[in-house]
Order: sequence, then C-alpha cells, then structure tokens
Amino acid sequence: MNTYQKTAHEFHEQFMSHWESKGCFHNKCITLLDLCDVTLQKMKDQVLEKGFESLNDEIRFFKEVKPKILSVKFACRTLMEYEFERVINQEIDVAELQQHYLNNMQEKFNRFRDFRYYVSSSSSNRDEQYFTLAYLKDDYILRLIPEVENGFSTGYDVLLGYSLAMDFTKEYFEEEIPERKQVVYPELQWTGNKTDLVELLSALHRTSVFNNGENDFKRFVLAFSQIVNFEVKDVYRTVSAIKNRKNDNKSLLSRMLVAFQEMIMDAHK
Repeated sequence: MNTYQKTAHEFHEQFMSHWESKGCFHNKCITLLDLCDVTLQKMKDQVLEKGFESLNDEIRFFKEVKPKILSVKFACRTLMEYEFERVINQEIDVAELQQHYLNNMQEKFNRFRDFRYYVSSSSSNRDEQYFTLAYLKDDYILRLIPEVENGFSTGYDVLLGYSLAMDFTKEYFEEEIPERKQVVYPELQWTGNKTDLVELLSALHRTSVFNNGENDFKRFVLAFSQIVNFEVKDVYRTVSAIKNRKNDNKSLLSRMLVAFQEMIMDAHK
C-alpha cells in the first residue's frame, strides 16, 4: 500500500461528514479548510519520508489525490468570501456575483491553455511532464502560482485543483442558491371577457413586440391563453366582430388609454 492512500481515504470520509452536516456554513468551511491543511501536511511528511512506490504512483498522487484535496480548500475559501459579500450587500445581483467568482477561478486555469486542453482531452501521454516532481524541477510555473510548494508540488496539481474547485463551486451555486432565490409567482387568471383579450392580443401581435412579429397569430393567442388561464375559441370570428364594431369608445384599448392618461396626470399633481 502507498504512503498516502489511508490518509486520502480518511480525508474523504471526514470531508463528507462535515460537508453534509447542518449548522453554520462559515464554521463548516473553517473546519474543512483546517482539515485540508492538516491532511496536506500529513501527506507531505509521508511523501518526503518514504517517497513513492513507482512513477505511476507519483503521477496518481499529483493527478488524482492531491488536486481533490486542494479543490476543497480553494472552493471553501471562495464560497466563504462569496457568502460574506452576498450577506453584506443584500441588493447585489446574485447571478452576477456567482459569475464573478467563477470567472476568477477560471482565469487561474485559463492562463495555461496547453494544460487546459490536455485535461479536457482526458489524455495521459504527458502525465509524466505534468505530474512528476523531477520533470518540473525548474519549471517557470513554480514561480507563477502562489499555492505551489517546491518539493511537494508539480504546479499542475494546483491548476487541476482550481479546475475541480470550479466544478465544486458551480455545483454549490446550482443546488444552494436557487432555494434562496425561489419566488412563487401568483397564478394569472384573465377576468375580462374574451373580446377584450383578443383585442389586446391583436394589438400586441400587430405591433411586433414579441419575436419581432414573426409568429402565427393563432399560436400567439394560444400561448397567452395558457398563461392567463382563459380558453379562447373562434379567434378569427372574434377578430372579425371587433373589426365590425361601430362604437369603439368602450373597447379595452380605449379604456386602457384613458387609464394611462389618468396615471400620467396623477404623477404630475
């Protein structure tokens, strides 16, 4: 058995236990950050003392094991900052804030395009170049990424950690935030008559304010009738009756215009 397998297994069990627990999210992240630091230090001591069993063992560690622990660390750090900013600024657009944090994480990974393409291709022919210490002894990447530890990082294990952390963060946003933002909209029920509704929809359709007017009128009426829970039959017969109407003073659009003008007058009082 390699020197780090048991430690990795223990980390996974403790991570799942803490992450799925209820309670203060801030405290949960603090606990997980401490767990990551303790686990990484323990693994570092094991690796420096006993080394790896083989080249494949070393590759597996820096490609599969360490990046997963780093991803938890990076994701928790990001989510703590995100939650703090979201709480202190209640009026901020949550979707934009989420995208801001995802973009920041993506930027760290995107600067290294060759590696990004390599990871997305699920290839393994350059694993020795990216995930062994000897190959990257003097690589410039060691100087560009602050989380890289000389002697315990290939540099690319950290980049892969950022990539996995972004997936972790996306999943959190998708599962957690919609619950907070969920809004129950009232059911709409048309309480006017059929003629009023067809008149309104005829005007909307004629002014091309939906899909630039590129829609079939009957389907247009059907779509709205479903929204307002009012079945409209004999659409064209109703349109014909509206056209043949002699007195337009009591039409819906006339009444709407009067109501609108009254609103404008009230605003200037």
